[in-house]
Amino acid sequence: MISISVLLATYNGEKYVAEQLASIVSQTLPPCEIVVSDDQSSDNTLAVVKAFARTSAVPIKVMVNSKNKGYAKNFLEGAQHCGGDYVAFCDQDDVWMPHKLERLAKAAMSDKKPSMVFSDTLLVDQNLQATGQTGFEFLKVRQTELDLIHSGELIQVLVRRPCVTGMTMLCKKSRLLEIIELIPQELDLPHDYLLSMGFAAGGDYAYVDEALVMYRQHAANVIGMQRKNISKDKKLQTPIEEVKLFNEDILNEEKKIHFALLATESFYSEQGHYVNWLSQRLNFLQFRISRRTKMSISGFFKVKPDFPDSSTNYWKMWRRDIKSYIRLSFSKIGRSI
Repeated sequence: MISISVLLATYNGEKYVAEQLASIVSQTLPPCEIVVSDDQSSDNTLAVVKAFARTSAVPIKVMVNSKNKGYAKNFLEGAQHCGGDYVAFCDQDDVWMPHKLERLAKAAMSDKKPSMVFSDTLLVDQNLQATGQTGFEFLKVRQTELDLIHSGELIQVLVRRPCVTGMTMLCKKSRLLEIIELIPQELDLPHDYLLSMGFAAGGDYAYVDEALVMYRQHAANVIGMQRKNISKDKKLQTPIEEVKLFNEDILNEEKKIHFALLATESFYSEQGHYVNWLSQRLNFLQFRISRRTKMSISGFFKVKPDFPDSSTNYWKMWRRDIKSYIRLSFSKIGRSI
């Protein structure tokens, strides 16, 4: 069997971290080590971890960052210290199903030897009571998207939105470090989104269609899967802030497609169709950014670019732009009275 390092990133996680550690050491396929990378916790997280380590059957290595780096960099830089052939990312407040690592390892050792394997999650409340939804169900991952994932086209889903959560991922360390090396320092996006994009750019993954992590939802989640009402915040934004938010979505999409192209050309040069498809989408996004700098309602209807996806998707995005533009215009008018 393969050797697996579990990389557990912690920050003020004293409440749940012992329960998470217990679920790791009791795996049917135990890891070779648990690497705890602490991001300058100010509570008793380190004390809880060290007390657990004294009786743990799995070796636990504890590192403390010299300064607070944020959860994404904590994971990305912590991977450098993992000694296993594979790395499994782990959040501090979830609980793993007993067979999680065994199921992922089996998929990783299948005929295609994918460099990244991931699964679905089971959403639970703070007391581990199931909410009745999996992560994919909450995100409303459609059957067409599931078909793309199963057919090796995860990249087509990811360029639209994230759906791979870090705590479900098992990554081959050698390829993981290569992808991390490619990530630009200024690209401020979640680590699991960037890494899954890097692996998916060449179809170098496998999906285990099973919920293998109890994804705890609570008030202190860094991200989580809880619906947020942001309408009140929108009313408090200045016109300049609204313009920034208005453009942020496609600007971030442009950055992540640049990264996916970089990964494809660096590791998966044989995947020419990915390069062509991503290049088409990048050209389209750059066109949209250009149009937004000269935005007018009439402009939306006069110009229809060569969009690589279906016309339905094209009009959905265009309608979204129109609604955003109208909202922004009325917001400006209201403040000028």
